[in-house]
Amino acid sequence: MRPAPRGPIRRGAGKITQRSRNSPGLYDVVDSIAAGTTFILVHDYNGIAEWMQGRWRMKDAVIRGIIAACRLREMERGLSIAFYHQRGHRAVSYNEYARYNARADALATRGATA
Repeated sequence: MRPAPRGPIRRGAGKITQRSRNSPGLYDVVDSIAAGTTFILVHDYNGIAEWMQGRWRMKDAVIRGIIAACRLREMERGLSIAFYHQRGHRAVSYNEYARYNARADALATRGATA
């Protein structure tokens, strides 16, 4: 088994936009799910699904590299990923999900820049 390219992914995450910091987390998921698993990945940024399914063009070379690594791991490990978009960051009073998403973003940012 090939070692995970965590160093370049983590270093690259610090150079890209906040919304794109989800992609190193995506690699962690694809790398840690048991081989042969079929699962649903819930996300609040459409780029994750669009990039993984090849529907959006990736302008940033760092993101292209991260998504290419994710696609390769998905194929190597025989994963079947379905994507589900969960709307987040909505300006709705008493939205528990907004608080949860803000905390998740903070943790993802901290992890991506570690």
